Amino acid sequence: MAPEVQAAIFQEMSVRYPNVLQVATEANHDDDSVVRHGRDDQFEFDFALDLLLDGIERLHRRGWTSKAARLDRA
Repeated sequence: MAPEVQAAIFQEMSVRYPNVLQVATEANHDDDSVVRHGRDDQFEFDFALDLLLDGIERLHRRGWTSKAARLDRA
């Protein structure tokens, strides 16, 4: 990808998702997979994944489907 394209994407993401950009640019990972003052990357990943999967499971139990799936059935 050309540097100009990367810069444009980075700029667009910084406007749309400022908090994600902040986390991505401030993360400092070392060889032991610990981010600042004992924060564990694996724990954070597992925690976030659990949140996402719990949310997806709740939506599934409620019968939610994506817009694309609803359009396919029509």
